Amino acid sequence: MYDTVSSQLIPLFSGHTKVWYQDSLAIEEITIIRITTDTADRQTVENVLSHYIFIDLRSRSFDYYHTFSDTARPFKQYRDNNPMLLDDGWIYFNEHSLQYDGPYTALEDTLINNTPYKRIRFPRLKGKTPFETTCYFQSDRPLGLFSLDKTFSTQQGCPLTRVEDIPVGKSNPRSFEINFLADTLTEQELKVFAAWEKNAKLKPKKKK
Repeated sequence: MYDTVSSQLIPLFSGHTKVWYQDSLAIEEITIIRITTDTADRQTVENVLSHYIFIDLRSRSFDYYHTFSDTARPFKQYRDNNPMLLDDGWIYFNEHSLQYDGPYTALEDTLINNTPYKRIRFPRLKGKTPFETTCYFQSDRPLGLFSLDKTFSTQQGCPLTRVEDIPVGKSNPRSFEINFLADTLTEQELKVFAAWEKNAKLKPKKKK
């Protein structure tokens, strides 16, 4: 969430997920938001590492790790055809994740930090709160594994990487965004992918 006056993120709701990907494989860094309050009633908000998930999108297998290392061993493995992640993380198999309650309007293209975007806007209802939702499609990137809505991205020919929900009323505005950090993997990251792909081929032990 963000403050529209100062244009700053509100830390309490600024969680993030970092993802590495290679072909049909992905590794997700899952964090949780920890809030602590001291004796002076000062609040501290921090993103704390919880675990990593290695996902084979073809076989839909999910392996959980405590550390990002090629010598780490999974502490939990799932092998099934469930199209959603079992606990947390990115939803890869959902085609249309944004629900809308009216026709969308095409807006003028714009630049944010020299990145070009196409835009559309439509109304939608979250609970009892009406929102005006603006979608930003990053027009300098091709379609790929990551977008905030696959159906809209396919229609526009480029990935939806930013969504702003502006409430019609007094509720807090919200913003969701995908930031692409690098187009290549380091040598160490490649080693982790190779090791975890090998581990994923091992049959997990059945729970008793």
